[in-house]
Amino acid sequence: MGIVVRGYEEGDFDAVVSLEQERKQNRYGAAVFVRQSAALYPHTFLVAKGEETVVGYTIGAKVQDDTATAWVLRLNVTPQWQGQGIGTILISRLISQLAICQVQRVLLSVAPRNIPAKKIYNRLGFVKIGYQSGYFCEGEDRDIMQYLVES
Repeated sequence: MGIVVRGYEEGDFDAVVSLEQERKQNRYGAAVFVRQSAALYPHTFLVAKGEETVVGYTIGAKVQDDTATAWVLRLNVTPQWQGQGIGTILISRLISQLAICQVQRVLLSVAPRNIPAKKIYNRLGFVKIGYQSGYFCEGEDRDIMQYLVES
């Protein structure tokens, strides 16, 4: 497969913005998110490269008032690379990086119908701890999942 996971670099900007834009349908919003994430989360913004191109990324962030807790802000794998274990590799590496940062608990939200993502998270040891209707807005319900980092 030839996948390399490493920290985000400035040269990844256009490729990551393009992937993010697929989610948001707005290049400006995607670019702002990527640029600010690179500045705010330099140790937990990871990209997966395959065949010299970015094929996925993940971003994690520690909670400011509870530094033992972090959130997975993004996991995105380009459609043609999905189903090849890249999401699993990215989240595993993110958890490892967060553990180095003394995080003990990792949270994420996922759409209840996003079965492929939930399978990845379950396989890695995440468990559902809640459900919230309208989490982002009406019609954007989310399951909240948690992973406890081993000491």
